[in-house]
Amino acid sequence: MTHAGSPVVTGYLDPSAHQGHHGEAMVHALAAASGLNVASYELDIGIDYVISTPGPRGTSRSPKIEVQIKSWSTPTGSATHWNFPLKVPAFNYLAGPGHDLRHYLVLCTVPIDAANYSSANVAALELRHAAYWLSLEGETPDDTLNPLSTKTVAVPKSQLLTAETLIALVEGREADAVVP
Repeated sequence: MTHAGSPVVTGYLDPSAHQGHHGEAMVHALAAASGLNVASYELDIGIDYVISTPGPRGTSRSPKIEVQIKSWSTPTGSATHWNFPLKVPAFNYLAGPGHDLRHYLVLCTVPIDAANYSSANVAALELRHAAYWLSLEGETPDDTLNPLSTKTVAVPKSQLLTAETLIALVEGREADAVVP
């Protein structure tokens, strides 16, 4: 039995793992639609995926980014932003300019009921709801915050992750990774 507002158990995973798996699959599907490579690290270092172009583009290495994916079934915010309570260790890992690769938070809003994560017919496969990106490069990590608490970050709804905006992020064109 579940309570109103609680995830509905379907499949073999506990609801939290199922929700996270769906969010990661959404990002992986967008990368596949973009023709980009997706890889993950063997160790859990706070990054879910490395997303890169499939080959060199006149550089010593292919352009790439690292993303930390969070899923959220009860999103709150305003008409322009989601107000996501990011755990402090995740915030501190993503914040600041001191990374060799650009880091992004990817927030996937998902249905509360796992039975509504997707639908398929002969014409389309639909994954619900959407993914949004946020750079925390301009933020300062704060080691004085309680590591068991959260820090709310404003994720602009205009920073919708699509096949096109994902390519723009990988290519370092953040200004082009915004939808009207």
